[in-house]
Amino acid sequence: MGLKKVEECRLCPTNTYNDQQGSIGCKPCGKFAQSEEGSSKCSCIGAFRSYSGEDASCRCRSGYIFQDEDGKELGDVSATSDCARKTFDDCDLGGGDATKKPRSPDGECVAGDECKDACPDGKGKRSATLGVCACDNIKPVDEICNASCRRNAPTMTRLSETKLSIKGPNDKKARIVDLTDSADVSGSMECDHGKTCTVKSATFSSKGPTG
Repeated sequence: MGLKKVEECRLCPTNTYNDQQGSIGCKPCGKFAQSEEGSSKCSCIGAFRSYSGEDASCRCRSGYIFQDEDGKELGDVSATSDCARKTFDDCDLGGGDATKKPRSPDGECVAGDECKDACPDGKGKRSATLGVCACDNIKPVDEICNASCRRNAPTMTRLSETKLSIKGPNDKKARIVDLTDSADVSGSMECDHGKTCTVKSATFSSKGPTG
């Protein structure tokens, strides 16, 4: 305490981190993660896990599950062992495209018109490619946010698997956000080409898209 220059600061010890320059102390990684000396974040010991600084947890990334030696799922819990990629049933019933069912976002085989929980009135058609429902009675995007609204919206750029750059139309400098700092976020972002790409966000309610 009482230091005035960055040069006077000391590096955080191994298995601790500090993501705020100038802080008076370092934060422990917890028993599920680790770090090298001078780190600004911790990394989970187990593979395919995401670290959260909120509660020092290391839960499985989206698309992965935690299993015991017998293949039994152990739930969304932290551990030091690796997570395994989740596998799903084959939705092809043997008759080609005529009998093949689409897959819901959580991996279940469902009927092509099963949109009860996804659409405001339950009516829609599920995409065989994306697994999401295209609802029959839904507002056009311009009614929710027209061209002027979209031009003045902040832009988000993917910097890494968990980091975003957010910049408003009047901002001089972009704000860097690390999604692992939130306990409500799991998984990671990937770009189809290159390391950086523009990211879009959407807000949903029980009545469908709202912004």
